[in-house]
Amino acid sequence: MLAVPDALPQDPRSRFKTLCDRLPDPLPAAPPTSLLHGNLRAANVLFRGSSAYLIDPGCY
Repeated sequence: MLAVPDALPQDPRSRFKTLCDRLPDPLPAAPPTSLLHGNLRAANVLFRGSSAYLIDPGCY
């Protein structure tokens, strides 16, 4: 998975491999559909008084 596997020390490397091996386990085979946007940044938040609103002008 890594371009240079020896770039990580042994302990983080084995933990990363364990994580990668287990990653598919909690993911559903057929996840429900949802809106998706590729980022969350300050420009996606509007403030008015003491309230904040999350907006997503580019959802797909």
